[in-house]
Amino acid sequence: MIEWQQALITGWRIDRYAGGVEKQPFYQNAPPDMPKAEAEAWEAIQARNDAEAKAAAKGKPVPTYTEAQEKEYQRNVQIVGGEEKAEGMRKEKLFDPPLDHQQLKGAADEFRHDYKQEWGLLDDSMKVGGVLDLLLGGTVFLINEEDEAKEYAYLHDKGTELYGELFSAPNMPRSGKEDLVALFDEQIHDSRAWFMNTSALGPREPFTDYFRIRLVHFDNESNKELSLLATAGRVVGVALMVASVGLSIKKKDPRMLLVCSCRPWRGRCWRARSGCRRSALSTR
Repeated sequence: MIEWQQALITGWRIDRYAGGVEKQPFYQNAPPDMPKAEAEAWEAIQARNDAEAKAAAKGKPVPTYTEAQEKEYQRNVQIVGGEEKAEGMRKEKLFDPPLDHQQLKGAADEFRHDYKQEWGLLDDSMKVGGVLDLLLGGTVFLINEEDEAKEYAYLHDKGTELYGELFSAPNMPRSGKEDLVALFDEQIHDSRAWFMNTSALGPREPFTDYFRIRLVHFDNESNKELSLLATAGRVVGVALMVASVGLSIKKKDPRMLLVCSCRPWRGRCWRARSGCRRSALSTR
């Protein structure tokens, strides 16, 4: 059921994301992204609030500020809209600037890149998070027990099939499917889209993508087999991490995950060297 539901929303994403998110009402009606200067001002105000709260929690006096620091604080207060607004900031919550357009656009670009098998790196691949994904993503790829090629093939093909059931043509829901499409458009929370820009590492959530079956874990139960990353106190070694670099780059290229009639192994057809006619580097 989890896999089918993820394939269903993949079918929706094929139209709404791969088909061009900018023309969708839920994108057009989203509030504007917060300007960088305002976001930085809020972050500075929060840093000051946090420092004062930590001092109070330890029974220490409030930090003293230089004249330059106080001027900078007052400048930030004016940027965010004044003292009253700054004082109304929720101090117990980490500041998260509204970036709806940036997040949705990034999600659509990533999904289209993988679904349409567009070769090359995304614009954010060279940011810190993207570099970590390229360098260390293969480490996760090597030590987990998931069949990434199988998951990609299922979500790509089943999602395409369900797209045909949801839409009669681009941006045209089928008769009887309007309410379901509207549910996805207006109510479903796409966590991968919304959390793509909350990390200091960069916009992309590393080590995963839209064509992976999501892990559901509760207590000791899980829909996937989980493996320990350390045995007898020893963590997977540096040699494995070095060996992962080549595989991690291949993993980000959808050509390495195309469907093959053979059983794929780690994203590549295990018969490729012995003459498989549908190797993972072929196109459909």
